[in-house]
Amino acid sequence: MRRDTTRSRRSRGIKLLLAWLLALTPLGASAATIDVLWYTYAHPESVYVQTIRKLAETVHTFPKSGGVRWRLTFFRPGSATPAFETYDVLVIHSGEPGFTGQYLPALGGPDPKRPYVVPDYSGILDNKRAIEAARGERTFITGSDADVHTIWGDTGHAPSDPSGKNRRVTCNPPISEPCWDGALGHLVNAVNWAARGRGLGIVSLVAGPEFVPARRARGLCRHLGRWNHTGE
Repeated sequence: MRRDTTRSRRSRGIKLLLAWLLALTPLGASAATIDVLWYTYAHPESVYVQTIRKLAETVHTFPKSGGVRWRLTFFRPGSATPAFETYDVLVIHSGEPGFTGQYLPALGGPDPKRPYVVPDYSGILDNKRAIEAARGERTFITGSDADVHTIWGDTGHAPSDPSGKNRRVTCNPPISEPCWDGALGHLVNAVNWAARGRGLGIVSLVAGPEFVPARRARGLCRHLGRWNHTGE
C-alpha cells in the first residue's frame, strides 16, 4: 500500500514538473503560428504595407525568431470592427509616417503627390471598448518607431559601414539577418512576446504625440496610458 502511494506521489510530482517545464518552454520551440492584427494608416499599396507583409512571410526563417510564423491581417481606419478576441496580438503603427504613401512601381518610387499619409488612429479609438474587452496580459508601449526603421534598414545596431566612415551600414534588403540586432529584432521580439500571454497582446509603436498632431493624439495617449498601467 505504501509502495503504491509512493509511486502515485512520484507520478504526480513528475506530471507537475513536466507541466512547469512546458510553461517555461519558449513559444518558438514548437514553431507556433500566431495571428497578428496590424493597425496601419498607410496606403494599401505603400512600401510600408509591402514590407511588413514581406516580414510576416519570412519572419520564421530568422534563427533568433524561434521559428514563430505570423498570420498577418491588416486593419485600417474605416475597416469593419475585427474580432479582436480571435487574434494573439494587435500591433499599432507608429506615428512616423515614412513609407506610407502610394507606391507606383512604374515610376520607380513613391507618388510625389502623396508622399506620406497623415497618421490616423480613428480605427483604434473607434474600437477602444472592443480592444479593452479582448486585451489580455501583455501590453508593450514603445515610441521607438521600430516599424519604420526596420523598413529603412538603418537600425542603430547594424554592422559598421565597411567604408570606414563613422556610421552604420544600411541593410539592403532591409529585412535581412545582419540587421537583426536593432529595429528588426526589436520589432519581431516585441510582437512574439506580446502574443505569448493570455488574451490579446498589444504592441503600440506610438507612445505619444511626437509625430501625431496634438488634437489627434490626445485621445490615443489617454487610452495608451490606461493600457500601460493595467497591463503586464
